[in-house]
Formats: sequence, structure tokens, C-alpha cells
Amino acid sequence: MRRCAFIMLIATVASGPAALSGRATPPPVPQTLSLRQAVEFANRYNPAMRQAAAREGLTLATDRYQIGSGIIFDLLDAQVTTETAERDYINAVYAYRQAIAMLQAAVGRPLR
Repeated sequence: MRRCAFIMLIATVASGPAALSGRATPPPVPQTLSLRQAVEFANRYNPAMRQAAAREGLTLATDRYQIGSGIIFDLLDAQVTTETAERDYINAVYAYRQAIAMLQAAVGRPLR
């Protein structure tokens, strides 16, 4: 299951389906961000909250499909939304840590 999820994560494009709340998905995380930009991006789109909401939506879609009140497309959409939210979370954490590393390199010493 984890390998399948990883393959789906790779296959998901940045302009994926709308989030469960009906809002459009956030833009992909740029490769290089300043520390301030990384923190603002994480606060604005709150990837951890989107990830939790997507997992809850996947659970609900799975339950609906199993009892016969949901269709396969709803389940697949929930799976893609969950994988997109997980990807966005990973990208936000990566951008934040990359910004910290760049700041440490600029200062010339570890910050922690």
C-alpha cells in the first residue's frame, strides 16, 4: 500500500483536484525560498491541516464506497486529494528546512 501511495504521489501533478473544502489547491512550493517566505507559505496554506482534512475525506469516501453509497470516482478523487496534501506537506517541510540551512550557511554557524 505504501509503495502504491508513493507511485500515486509521484504521478500527481501540481494542478491537482480541488481540496475537500472546495478551494483550489495551493501553488507548488518553489524550489528556493527565503526563511520568511517558507514560513509564510506554510502558514498561508497550512499543509498539515489540509493533510488531516484529506485523510478524513479519504476515510469517509472509503466508508461510503464500502457500504455502497459512494462511487469509485469519489474514492479515487479522495485518494488523489490525500496524496496531493501529503506531497504539499512534504514540500513545505523541505522548503522550510532548506531555508534554515541557507540561513545557517549565511550566518556561518548552526542556529540551534
